[in-house]
Formats: sequence, structure tokens, C-alpha cells
Amino acid sequence: MIRHALAAFLLLAPTARAEISPVSRAFLESQASAASRMIGGVRFGRDEPPESLRKKFEALEGKPFAAAELRRILQWFHETQGDSRVEVYYVPSSRGSIILHVDYSARRKITAIAFRGNRDISENALLPVLELREGSDLDVAALEAAGHRLRKYYLSNGYLDVKVDLAVSPRGEVSFEIGEGAPSLVGSVRITPIREVEDKVLRARYEREMAEAFGVEAGNRLQRSRIEEGKIRVKDWLRNKEFVLAKDPAVEPSVQPDGTILLNVRVEYGPRIRFGFRGNNLYSYRELIQMISEVKEIAAGQDYLDAVKRKILDVYRSAGFPNVRAVSSVKEDPVRGIRQVSLSIEEGGRIRLADLRIEGIFSLSQEEAREKFEEFSSRLVQRGFYHETGINQAAAVFTDYLRGRGFLSARLEFVRNDFNADRTEARVTVLFSEGVQTILREATTAGARAIPEEEILVILGLKVEEPFNVFDFEKGLVQLKRRYDALGHMDFKVANEGTDGLVVYTPDQGGVSVNLQIDEGPVSRVGEVVVRGNKKTHARVVLREMPFITGDVLTRPLLEEAEGNLRRLNLFSSVILRSIDRPDDPTVKDVIILIDEAEPGVLEVAPGYRNDLGLRLALGVAYNNLGGWNRTIFADAILNRRLENYAFPEYNVSFGVKEPYLANWPVTLTSQVNLLRRSFTSFGASTARIVTTLSRPLSRILTGFTEHSYERTKIFDVREPYTKDDEKVIFIGSITPGIVVDSRNDRYNPTSGVLSTNRFETASRFFGSGENVGYIRATTFNSFYVSLFGDAVLAGAVNFGFERSNVQGFEIPFIKLFRLGGLGSIRGYNEDAIEVETKKTIAGSLTLVNYRGELRLPISGSFGAAAFVDAGNLAVDSVRPFVLRSSAGWGLRYNTPVGPVVLDIAWKLQSAETVGDTTVIDPSKVRFHFSIGSF
Repeated sequence: MIRHALAAFLLLAPTARAEISPVSRAFLESQASAASRMIGGVRFGRDEPPESLRKKFEALEGKPFAAAELRRILQWFHETQGDSRVEVYYVPSSRGSIILHVDYSARRKITAIAFRGNRDISENALLPVLELREGSDLDVAALEAAGHRLRKYYLSNGYLDVKVDLAVSPRGEVSFEIGEGAPSLVGSVRITPIREVEDKVLRARYEREMAEAFGVEAGNRLQRSRIEEGKIRVKDWLRNKEFVLAKDPAVEPSVQPDGTILLNVRVEYGPRIRFGFRGNNLYSYRELIQMISEVKEIAAGQDYLDAVKRKILDVYRSAGFPNVRAVSSVKEDPVRGIRQVSLSIEEGGRIRLADLRIEGIFSLSQEEAREKFEEFSSRLVQRGFYHETGINQAAAVFTDYLRGRGFLSARLEFVRNDFNADRTEARVTVLFSEGVQTILREATTAGARAIPEEEILVILGLKVEEPFNVFDFEKGLVQLKRRYDALGHMDFKVANEGTDGLVVYTPDQGGVSVNLQIDEGPVSRVGEVVVRGNKKTHARVVLREMPFITGDVLTRPLLEEAEGNLRRLNLFSSVILRSIDRPDDPTVKDVIILIDEAEPGVLEVAPGYRNDLGLRLALGVAYNNLGGWNRTIFADAILNRRLENYAFPEYNVSFGVKEPYLANWPVTLTSQVNLLRRSFTSFGASTARIVTTLSRPLSRILTGFTEHSYERTKIFDVREPYTKDDEKVIFIGSITPGIVVDSRNDRYNPTSGVLSTNRFETASRFFGSGENVGYIRATTFNSFYVSLFGDAVLAGAVNFGFERSNVQGFEIPFIKLFRLGGLGSIRGYNEDAIEVETKKTIAGSLTLVNYRGELRLPISGSFGAAAFVDAGNLAVDSVRPFVLRSSAGWGLRYNTPVGPVVLDIAWKLQSAETVGDTTVIDPSKVRFHFSIGSF
């Protein structure tokens, strides 16, 4: 019996898309005899195929043989389930038809991984190199790639004679036979002498420092990673020593007679160049040096200096100093090998814009044209200064504005600058050619059923007998596709897009007709959802983040939402979602999820300082994918040592676990233990707390939560107005429901949005509190951010709090009393300096109000400034929202890798010690708040 093999595929990588081989394709296309026969039956062999594959082949029974149909089925199979092998062939039957035979082979798994012959390098070091694990699919290509990586790893560690052989047992046991050979050793290291430095002592010191920076010595194993790291350190050393023209070092290895390796580190040094500046008022020395470091034109000698001057002049001109000049002088110091370059800068001052005329515009008045032009120009032009870059950019934008108003042939003719004799004033004339205004005469659509024609024209920005805006029309086409995508018509297209029939102009360009031929395509529905690339993470972790299931209408926004959900898990370094057409059903699309897993471990170290709280060190460690179920275990510690009013070391240590899907519900369970030791103004407190929180997102910006807390607090080291009788141990159990609204556009540096945290805490014996301990505590903390002119941001906060004892005759535990003062509430006061004494003043309730406003202004780069007003106070047995302590001031900001550097200077606006129900004895009127890092 002759068996005719039609095709066989083997997927080599999870994300690869199999193609029909040229031989198989030619064979399929040559089956002329089979093409005239009917398929009398389908037989399946080897392993049991997936149900979806079985149904597709069984649907061919009774139909004429078609190679193209088989090709589409096989292509679909390997795009969606291509981790297995399928082979198709046919056998002629006695009735003149053919019988299709489908052999399906499921991929085997790796049951064990072993190394043999590795003497010097341990198995634990080799396993991560393979990028394989037990339970992975037994993929021949992946095994061969692992062998190549293993050999490359040995080569990079100096084993130049290494041999690696691979063996696979029928049971899926993978073993790597390694012949390490002798490691290659470094015999000596030679670095190019620094002949540019004449001083022998200095030259010898520099060459010794460079050898130390390289870090590879005679007797070391030849390791590529160490050599590459050494080259980077030599490059850094050269930059720090001002060898700015030095090229990247090159390492040339050679074998010596004794078999060791000579490393020749070749460096082209060039002269050391040191810059100095005179006459620079606009930019500081540091800023000018930063500009120079950005010069990429590393050429020789004068070319480099010319590039530096061009860079500085360009930056000054872009800042509105067109008269700037820079004169350089060079002084050589051959003893130290230094070329001292002095740049004398004549800034020249800004030029006043005496007049700006916009000519050639007949559809607008001169005043309207100038106002619109200035709207598109830079801030310097708007403030009345000549700014060449800003004017040229505005001219280009103004041209697009004219074309958007229907003047499709509008163009800029010229920009003429006329200066007075001493170049202190400029008169600028900008001439445009407006051309003919194009009017939309007709707009029609054909083929649209899901969206009415009137709505389509609105989306496209088309209005008959009004100017035709080609830019709005092009944007409208994109918006129309998104609109159809949102309805599930993912194959929507404008059939005549790109043809002359879509937009037809009259001969004089005065009129235009738009005719859309729309092909909506079918409404797409979700077929199979397949996850690829998950080595540790369970597929269910990915699938439960999908906002759709099989059978749902599939839309582009749903795919984008699904991708966003997966990225927010912070489990994957790469997330790609693809929708793939099914060959047998154009209304169904299978969804392929391609992921690359990120490293699950996280380690964070953040030092900091505040002048009122002292030195701070924050440590954090977490594992984000425990068991492959997105469960997190974490531990955090914040250590604090005050430099003023020091009483004892302070700390805040917590460790716990997070379960993101409690009992298969989208509810996050967080349970943690918290150990806190802190110094307050009038006492010290040591707290051990167990907190369990249930939280769930209710919408994109809304999160609800419920929290139970049980804590043991020890009060000690009391000071006035408290007494020794107040030193005691308090047990507090409470339940706190709450809502968080977060619409900020950036978590760390927001420029718009709102953050509102609302909590209602109830403590009582029912929840675990000790005898005579019970209270209610409601707080709402609301911050908002508004973008203003330029990059300026207005930040504000409105905070309220209310608490009351629920046990008659007993006070609220004073560890739970509201306090104000410090960098986070009212600047100008010490941290928590505004408080009330419990027993003598509180009979029932305590309220808090706190208002904050801050105008944040960028200065340059990471530098910024702020002006602020803070206000707030506490009230006993009443609500007094306008009996306030307040302060005002200004500050500087600078963002660094370890967090922001903040300097605020605050002036108290009240001199009285007592304001309302609070008394603060502090004679200082001004207080500085300085911090480094996030507190």
C-alpha cells in the first residue's frame, strides 16, 4: 500500500509560526489525481488529537479533496496548538475515493536533567544556563540550543577545549556529557603606555590605576565576562581622568609558548581635555559640562572643539540669545598631558521683537493671523523676544493650520528678519501663500450597517459645504476603525482607501467629494484562548485576567484591556496578544497570549535623610510568583536614627503574604505582621500588629477594602503632659472598611488626577480590643493635581478626620489621637508637634482639618521650585474648619536615583502659642525642612 504523505510540521519554539515546507507545498500542489476524488473517510492514529483538530478534519468527510483546505487547517493548528506533531497522508479506497489518515503525536516532557563530567563548575551553576526545567516540553531544537548555551558558558569561563554531548532517553531523561578540558589561564596583561603624559611618576600611577581598573591579572581564568567588565571600567577611568577623545579599549588575546594567554589591552588615549568658561551667566559650569558630555562627534583635535562650540552656541540660540559668541583658547600642559580649553562666552542678551507681521493671509485679519501665529510659537516669542527656532516652528505649524482649514495648497514663502544696527531689536515678516480654499461638496458612504451614515460623517469630521480638513479626515479614518473595533468588527476596512476614488477634487481644487466604500466584515467572536511562554506561571493565572471567554464578542479594546491586566501583574517582561483567524469560520478568532516571564525576586535598598527625623534606611525583599500562582511573600524594614532629640532607634518592620485571587474570586487577601517602634513628641511606643486586608477593584479608578487589625502597643518614656501612670500596654482590635479613588496619571510624579483615601475604623472588644478600649475613627484624605501653563502643576489636599470614644468615661488611646505638623501636613512645625492631651481636654470627640496647596514649577531638567500654603488644626468636642494654624513658604526640588531632594522654608503665619484647642510652645518663626529620598 502506497501512503501519500501530505505534510508534517514540528514547532521549534513556542512563539514560532510553522510554515509548510517547500517540499510539502510542492507535493500538495501536485496532487492532481487526488483533487478529483471525494474524501470517503478520516482515520486518526498515534495519540488522541485535540477535539478542535478532530472536528476540523471530520468536517472534510464527503467533500472533494482540496490541498488548499488542508494547508489552512495545518497552518491554523500550528499557530494555535503548534507544540505537537501532526502528519497527514491519504490511501486510495476501492470505491474510488480516498481515506485521510491523521497521525497526531503529543509532545513529550523532560522528566530529569543530569550533567556528567563537570568537575570545576557545579550543577547549580549550570542549570540556569540551560533555560530548561523538568516538566518542560521535550523539544529537540530547545535541547540543542541549551547545549550551545552550555558550551558558550564554558568558553566564556576560559574552557576553550570544552566538548558538550547531548543524550535523551526514551523516558525523557536529558543528560549533558561534558568534557571540560583544562581551563585557559591569563599569563600576562599589557596595557598601551600613556605617552601623552610626560611626567614619569604620574604616568606610572595612571598605568597602575588603569591596570587595577581592568581587574584581570596573571593566573586568572580567561573569562569573557570579566574582560568585558574590565573594558567598561577602563572606559570609565578614562572618562574620569578627562581623556575625552579616547576610543573604547580593545582586548587582543594571543597564545604564549607556555599555553597561557597574553591579553593586550590596546587604548588610543588622545589628549586629556579640561574645560573652563568665562562670561556664562545663563548656564552654570555644571550645565555647560553636561552639554559637552552630550557631544557625540568624537573626532580628532580641532573637530571635537568645533563640535563643542557648535553645541553651546546652538543651546544659547535656542534659549533666545541669537547674538551669542564663543571664543576658545587652548593651553597645552605636556607634563600632565592636559589640554586646557578656555571658552569665553559673550551671551549678548536677548533681542526684542519690535514687530511681527503675517502676510499673504486673506481669510483672517492681520491681528487674528498674528494672534494665531503667536499661539503656535515659543514662550519667548509670546513674551516679545526674537527667537529664530520658535518662529520657524510656528511657521510650520501655521501652514498645517491653514491646510486644516481647507487651504490644501497653502505654503510658507519666506521668513524675513530685519535687525537694527546694534542688533537689539528685530522686525520679522512671515509670508504665506494661502491658495484656494477647498469646500466639501459631497460625502457618501456605502456598505455601512452597524453605524449610521450620519454618525460616520461626524467621526470623520465631514460637513458638506464647509472647508475640507484633510488632517481631521485622516484622523477620523483611524477613529472610525477604532469605533468598528469596539463593536467587534475587527476586520473592518475602507475598501477604496488608497485609491483615487476615495477623495475626488474638482479641477480648480475648490471642491471635493468623499466617497467611502465600507467593508465592515463579520462580528468576531472569541474562539480558543492559548497561553504560550509560561514556564513557571500557571496558565490559569493568565486566563483569569482576560475580560472575555470563548463565545464573547472580541473587540480591540478588550484585547488592550487584557494586555494591560497582564502587565499590571508585574510577572512578565513581555506581553503580546494576537488574534488569529480560523480558516473554517471567519466569525471566530483564536487568541494567542505570548508572554516572557520576568525575574520573580525583588530586592530594594533606599537610603534617606530628613533634618527632623534623621537618617533612614529602607530595605525590601519580595518574591512575586510563589508556586506559579502570582502569590507574593514580602518583607520590608525601615530603620530610622534621629540626629536631634534622639531617644532610641526607631524601626518599622513588616512581613507577610498576598493572595491575589481568594477562593477563585477577584479579591486580594493580604496578611502581614508589623513591628513598630517610634518616638512621639511626648512618649515612645512599641507596637506589634497583625493586619489582614481584603481588597477588590470596583472600577478602573475605584478600589474597595476591608481591614482587620489586632495590635499590642506598649507606651513608655512618657513626658509632660503625660505621667508615669500613662505607661501601660494597650490591646486594640478594629475593623476598617474603606474606599480608594485614584485617577492620577502617574503614581510617583502626578500632574493630573485625584487620590482620595476614605476609612471608617471601629475598635471594640468584639474585634479584640482590651477592656475599656473602644472608639470610632473616620478619615478622608484627598489630594488633587491640576496641570497649568507649561509644565507647572497645582497640587492640593483637603483632609478631614473625626474620632470619638465609645466607652463612656474612658479616653481614646492616645497612640490613636490625631496629630499634625511636619513635612506631610503643616510645614513650619516639628513632626506631630500639634496635638492635644487626652485626659484633661477630651470628653467625647476629636476632629482634624488639614488644607494644603502647592504650586510646582520646573526650572531645568530635574530641578524644580515650589510655593506653598499649609493650614490645619485639631478641635475637641466640636468641628472648627476655619480655626487654623497655617504657614507659607517656598522650596526647591531635585530628583535623584534615590528619591527626591527637597528643601522647604516655611514661615508660621500665627505667633500665638494657643490656637483653638492646641498649644504649641515653639518660639521659632521659620523652619527649614530638608529631606533626601522618599519618606
